[in-house]
Amino acid sequence: MNIGVKLILVISVVNLIGIGGLTIAATLFSSSQIKALADENAGNITEITAEQVTAFLEVPLDEMRALVNLMVYIDDVTTAENRREHVNFMLSSLMRKNPDFVGAWVVYEPNALDGRDAAFVNTPGSDSTGRFISYWTNDNGVIAQTALEGYATSDYYNTSLRTGREYLVEPYYETIGGRQVLITSVTVPITKDGRVVGVA
Repeated sequence: MNIGVKLILVISVVNLIGIGGLTIAATLFSSSQIKALADENAGNITEITAEQVTAFLEVPLDEMRALVNLMVYIDDVTTAENRREHVNFMLSSLMRKNPDFVGAWVVYEPNALDGRDAAFVNTPGSDSTGRFISYWTNDNGVIAQTALEGYATSDYYNTSLRTGREYLVEPYYETIGGRQVLITSVTVPITKDGRVVGVA
């Protein structure tokens, strides 16, 4: 081999090693920068989403808190004979005001609302016990009342009843109007004289 070919060969090998090294270094640097940027963006997206979810849940939570604040004083503003009517009016009004709500309910412990459970056995918003378990739903704009089912064994009722605290239920699917809808529940205890007497 003559000297020119040897020089070209050596220079080419050195260039290939240098370019290869630079390519590997640039790839590793870019990869680490992309990962850091992705992590930062994921954190930002998570934070923004968390803020949006919190803002979305504040509306029903504030509505339930306001309803419960009224319930605490219902004995002072109504007679036992018309308490159920007033609570049902508040629930139906709440549903009309908030078309995004799937439902709103109030469940009182036995005889805790008006002491008249026996008079309301199997009436709208009650069951065979006569307890006030009124559940107002919104099915595509149709507001209707029914009795809440399954509350006695549910987390959404028993957690607030037992702890005396507000509770946010994990999202779950429920069949509404023949379709599966992902919903969550926020519950607020109704406390009177230091004792939980119901849950909204």
